[in-house]
Amino acid sequence: MTAKYSLKIKQLGGKVLIYASLAVAIITLVYGLNSFALLAVIYSFLIGIPSQVRNVIQESLIQEYADRRVLGRVFAVRNIILQSIYIIALVAGSYLADKIGMVNIFLIGAFIYTFVALYAFMSSTIRNFNLNEKIKSSLVRVEKSIG
Repeated sequence: MTAKYSLKIKQLGGKVLIYASLAVAIITLVYGLNSFALLAVIYSFLIGIPSQVRNVIQESLIQEYADRRVLGRVFAVRNIILQSIYIIALVAGSYLADKIGMVNIFLIGAFIYTFVALYAFMSSTIRNFNLNEKIKSSLVRVEKSIG
């Protein structure tokens, strides 16, 4: 699905990132308040869509700005950082779930995603980011350096 809309996603990069973060926040909130197993499965599926869109944008940014010679290392370090944060969040979330309950963990998660989306919205750099423009300007720089 993200491949089908990749051009539009690149054109609206920052705005799509904000909308994807808001969608994750809303789905996380609804998931946390849900008590039906079938709806939980549906919400789990739905949360994957904006998460994947966000990942496409992030990976496009890395590919655009990282030096090609170290691109593999950049992705490796990114994955190490993400997995380390995941482990810490998993341990902290498990501990807190015992103390304050699972619903509250999802509410906290929804709050954090909302905060991130609002921060991104208030940042004109993120809000107005257009990956296509960055790619075009990079191509112009390359053409000038060659020609």
